[in-house]
Amino acid sequence: MLIPINGQQKIGNGSGEDLRHKGGVKPNGSKNKYILLTTAYINEIETLKSFIKHVASLPIPVGWQLHLVIADNSGTWPDDLETPDFCLVFKPGANLGYLGGCRYALTKWLDQYLQWPDFYGIVNNDITFQTEFFVKLANLPVPEDVAIIAPDTLRTEDGLRENPFLSSRLHPYQVLKLRAIYSNRITGAGYEIAHLLRRRLVYKLNHFFPKDNKAENMETIYAPAGSAMFIRPVFFERGGSLAFKGFLFEEEIFLAEEAARLELKVLLIHGLTIIHDEHTSLKKIKFARKIKWIQDSLKIIWEDYYRK
Repeated sequence: MLIPINGQQKIGNGSGEDLRHKGGVKPNGSKNKYILLTTAYINEIETLKSFIKHVASLPIPVGWQLHLVIADNSGTWPDDLETPDFCLVFKPGANLGYLGGCRYALTKWLDQYLQWPDFYGIVNNDITFQTEFFVKLANLPVPEDVAIIAPDTLRTEDGLRENPFLSSRLHPYQVLKLRAIYSNRITGAGYEIAHLLRRRLVYKLNHFFPKDNKAENMETIYAPAGSAMFIRPVFFERGGSLAFKGFLFEEEIFLAEEAARLELKVLLIHGLTIIHDEHTSLKKIKFARKIKWIQDSLKIIWEDYYRK
């Protein structure tokens, strides 16, 4: 059972130290096995309620514990909302963004357990796991040099696969092109529409001309889709960081670059399925604000990983 800290919720400043230097955290050599899910809540309480109920209904592998920790980015969490024992809610006192909120939730979990979870999930709360998802995840024959597991994520809108988010690293020219495209709302909107149409075309072509199944249902990729990413302890033990300076968007590239820096891999598992009701949690965000966040994140990616 997850032990609450000072009750169900706790207020904090949300800053937190770099997790690479989290005092007292040790490699997971204990007999306890943990799957930790972290998610950031912003505005869709019914979606989050459904997610909690869904996760509670799923089977957990024998000898494992599943914990769900929520960062309340909204500041409007209903205090009378009860959550099950495996779930905790923390209030950072500010909107930390997606990865920032999940990172904050992880620090709160580490304060109690002082060991890296065997699988640390950074997940949206508008997703649905296949029934045996956690049983399959726990029993994966994962090589030691794999830092991040990317599930086979399908969109509810059109059935398109979100993974791989990127099969290979972007060329510097491609990053500069994206920065130019998202430099204003008109070109940004046009690019997003064109990108969606292209994805739908690819989906239809794959439907009529299906590809062969991947050997052993595993595929090494560059970057995972951000709706669900599962990080293994080796990422942190080698010095991996979650301290992305962007507020929202491009977290996938940041984590891919961190894994590459550590000479670790990102592995896509075909058949480890998640259904994603895409953009449910983002639909209230104004488009102009979205473009600004993408601009900021692409600038950070360029300056931190591409500019010589």
